[in-house]
Amino acid sequence: MKKVSKHIYGKTYSPGLVSRFNKELGEALALWRKRMGSVQAVIFDITSLSSYSELIEYLEWGYNRDKDHLPQINFGLIIAYPSKLPLSYRIYPGSIKDVTTLKNTVAHLDELEVKDVMFILDRGFYSASNIEDMDLQGIRFIIPLPFSTKLSSQLISQSQSELSSPLNGFYYRNRLMFHIERDTSISKVNLKAHIYHDEKRKVDEVDTLFKRICEIEKDVALKKFRCREDVRDFIEGCLRGGSRLFEITGTAPSFNLKRRVKAISRLINRMGRMILITNKIDLEKEEILSFYRKKDKLEKMFDVMKNEITSGRLRVRSQHSVEGRIFITFVSLILYSELHRIMKEKELYSKYTIPEVFFELKKLRVVKMTNGKEYLTEVSKKQRTLFEKFEVPVPVGT
Repeated sequence: MKKVSKHIYGKTYSPGLVSRFNKELGEALALWRKRMGSVQAVIFDITSLSSYSELIEYLEWGYNRDKDHLPQINFGLIIAYPSKLPLSYRIYPGSIKDVTTLKNTVAHLDELEVKDVMFILDRGFYSASNIEDMDLQGIRFIIPLPFSTKLSSQLISQSQSELSSPLNGFYYRNRLMFHIERDTSISKVNLKAHIYHDEKRKVDEVDTLFKRICEIEKDVALKKFRCREDVRDFIEGCLRGGSRLFEITGTAPSFNLKRRVKAISRLINRMGRMILITNKIDLEKEEILSFYRKKDKLEKMFDVMKNEITSGRLRVRSQHSVEGRIFITFVSLILYSELHRIMKEKELYSKYTIPEVFFELKKLRVVKMTNGKEYLTEVSKKQRTLFEKFEVPVPVGT
């Protein structure tokens, strides 16, 4: 007699369903990897997906990037270059931190036969142990050095005068920037530190900071608070890390704020600046910056995923449903990315957005009559133009 397990909602599934799904998923990703061709670099990042469900194994409390006060799972996406398409993905429990995922991600890419590539990572993956592990495994990487580290303070201090020197100015995509390169090391790993200064970005960041400071001061003066801790929480809700910029005076319910000059000055001092560290020593300043800026592609994909493909919340009730839903989301991201590439190449964005393309094409339907016969609704001029632009044969009725 075949053994089955009962689902809480009355559905049944065989005990081998999950293992079969994972096996077939692995095979699908391997085929997709082969189809993609050469992979020179990969961008990897993680986002949070929240849910109200109590039946998802990976659903845990953790750092939520959308400030959603719900338990979550973490979704890691890998984009390959030069294709700019999603290569693979991984799902993690919601409490897992970014820095702990890298070793298994490397193993996953090795399984997909992706070797000798460069990792482009965000600062959430920075740790001395990750730097050491990647270097030991021969993995090339580019990663920002967080300003919270002692090393970043030392590098900025050593480069103050040179970062504004006329000798170090260059243009990147029609934007004036300054650059200094330093030899450094982390956990005995020899690295190159590329320090960039963007004066225009600094002006914009300083302007935004002081607007926020003035707004916070005004709001705190008008509001009533029970205690100093409530004031700190309010400031942090307005500006992350903002409570370090003020001294809180007064007594409940009325409090005042006094600016901490040194803390604000330290923050301003690093604005418009970025330190990228790498163990690939033969890259020029423009190449390093170009590689790192590619991570914007992944951030846009996360935005598309949460605002156009899904709602940013997992409206499913079981672990099995989550795995199926995320696989469909991954395939949707591949299709969306390729559609974006074609629209950009064919200059279709002057007439359409991607949602408008979907809206126009979904008007085309197959209608089934009562006698069992089917017919295709009429193809409009707009639909015919889109099929031609995407080099897809115009469908014909039967």
